[in-house]
Amino acid sequence: MSLNPPRNLSVKGALVCVILLAMPVRSLAAPHSSRRSQTSPLPANPQVRAALDWLAPNINWVNDLQARLTGIPAPAFQEAARAAAVKPLLAEAGLSVEIDKAGNVIGELQGANEKEIIIVAAHLDTVFPAGTDVKVHRDGTRMSAPGISDNGAGL
Repeated sequence: MSLNPPRNLSVKGALVCVILLAMPVRSLAAPHSSRRSQTSPLPANPQVRAALDWLAPNINWVNDLQARLTGIPAPAFQEAARAAAVKPLLAEAGLSVEIDKAGNVIGELQGANEKEIIIVAAHLDTVFPAGTDVKVHRDGTRMSAPGISDNGAGL
């Protein structure tokens, strides 16, 4: 199985998808009219709509990549293997990438204005100790594993 990004992947589109995927999909709270009025225009935003339109045909690629990264054990202070897997993904997306002395993967994409920056951050490690089975289990469209949301989804 290839985990190469689709040819039509853009860094901007992928980052918007990451942000959208990190947002809660439902709330247990009762609908609140002022909250609804604040969020309802979001899908109408052309950039958000483009990200959602990109996500629909590429969801299998996104899920396969999440499963692959989640399946790499990454206990606290032992996330080098996961960092090594994330680095080429960022490079393939056009970022200049390095792993610093602390093991952080840092990707940079030069923008049009160096005075304004956007930081997208995610931690590589999980709270599960070494030896924890982090194999991803799939049941239809549901995936489960230790660390799949914290922070497999963030990566």
